[in-house]
Amino acid sequence: MPVGHATQRRVDAESGQSVRIGTLLRLSVKPLRKRKLDVFFIACFAFGVFSCLFSDLYAVMGWLEGEGFWAQANRYYLEGDPFLASHPYYMRIVMLTSAFVWLPFYLVFIYALVRGCNWVRPLALLYVGGITVNMVNFFWFEFAGPLPPTEHLAWVLGWNLPYLIVPLLFGLRMWRHEPFGA
Repeated sequence: MPVGHATQRRVDAESGQSVRIGTLLRLSVKPLRKRKLDVFFIACFAFGVFSCLFSDLYAVMGWLEGEGFWAQANRYYLEGDPFLASHPYYMRIVMLTSAFVWLPFYLVFIYALVRGCNWVRPLALLYVGGITVNMVNFFWFEFAGPLPPTEHLAWVLGWNLPYLIVPLLFGLRMWRHEPFGA
């Protein structure tokens, strides 16, 4: 039964007051301050929102030219990543997906993690599958694609490996049928 949609009422054993079942279900979710891993994911997804807006969207919209701070920051990264700097069609599609598909997912994940919403699980698992495929393809093209592998391996891995590791960890967090409890 979704939280907040219950019409039945029960007596809370501790307070003796009549409360909606949805309220009882919400009380079963630990407070966010006690869910340290969820706080970590909220921070990661907040960075994901930032990355979608100031990296992927910039590349897709062609805003990398000019002297603005974010254009310069993106060009600074591209100096160490010749594959991405070549702006291949495949990566434009991936960045377009990131800017316009994953961005709303990140916002939904932040909301669901803060509120402890079990309904987020199917979306989370869909995201984990999609982003994992994107990142495996990215690393394949980065290191075995048509261009010679980058000389700046640590640079590329340092910036991009979290986009694979964090979603996989999030998938583990969302694996249980009710990740926030019944």
